[in-house]
Amino acid sequence: MQSDGNGGFSCPCLKFSLGALARWQGHGDNLWREELLPLQLFKCKMGYWFVVEGVEGK
Repeated sequence: MQSDGNGGFSCPCLKFSLGALARWQGHGDNLWREELLPLQLFKCKMGYWFVVEGVEGK
C-alpha cells in the first residue's frame, strides 16, 4: 500500500476505504480491541477487510 501524498492510499487489490474501524465496531457481532479502533479499514477486491498499522481513519 502506498500513500498518494494527499491522505489517500493505493494498492493493486484495494477496492475502497470503509473509514475508521470504530465505525464498524459490533458489525456482524465483531468486537475489536480499543487500540485498533482508530485505524482505517479497507476492503480489497477479493472481499477481505483489512487495516494497516499506522494508517488512521477519519
